[in-house]
Amino acid sequence: RQSRIAELMDQIDLTTYKNKAVKELSLGNKQKIGLIKALMHQPKVLLLDEPTNDLDPQGLTQVKHLLLHLAKDEGTTILISSHILNEMEKIFTSFGILNDGILVEQKNRQEYLKVAQHQVQLTFANPKDLQLAECAFREKAISWQTTTVPNQIYLTNVENISEKMGVLLSRHIVPRDWHEETQSLESYFLAVLQREEHENVTTTNN
Repeated sequence: RQSRIAELMDQIDLTTYKNKAVKELSLGNKQKIGLIKALMHQPKVLLLDEPTNDLDPQGLTQVKHLLLHLAKDEGTTILISSHILNEMEKIFTSFGILNDGILVEQKNRQEYLKVAQHQVQLTFANPKDLQLAECAFREKAISWQTTTVPNQIYLTNVENISEKMGVLLSRHIVPRDWHEETQSLESYFLAVLQREEHENVTTTNN
């Protein structure tokens, strides 16, 4: 048990605190200790509720690496309940979405990537280029969405993207940066809940 504890403490940077009382530690380090307690007996199934709460960026990275190690190298099945979807998105192999306690969606990573929306992010050097690009897209009936980032828009339909970019280049409008993105898990989660609410309202009205 002592060697197991020492190994885990080293992996999540707690060794320097080994002689301190738990009450003297930060909330993030207390969270790490709770994780170590759950892992001492090398469980085959691990249930975690918001395991990244109160962790600083370094601690967050350490815990994610530990969880990936447990799953890959120790064969541990890890079930995580969390609302911090931008962090869970980096490590999940499958997910389930609950709505009022009911499982309404369940997919593995490959299935998610197939159904998630893809979009192209375009960032321009200045407001003038952005305005010219919007005018060009409007003339060609190409839809786009604005973002909260200055001089940036999204093309939500990635079909025939070379032709759409050609519309800009033919007018000498060159984006400073552009790349394709997959819909975030958080955005997908909200879309699923909106779909469920719409279906529930429709069923009630019928």
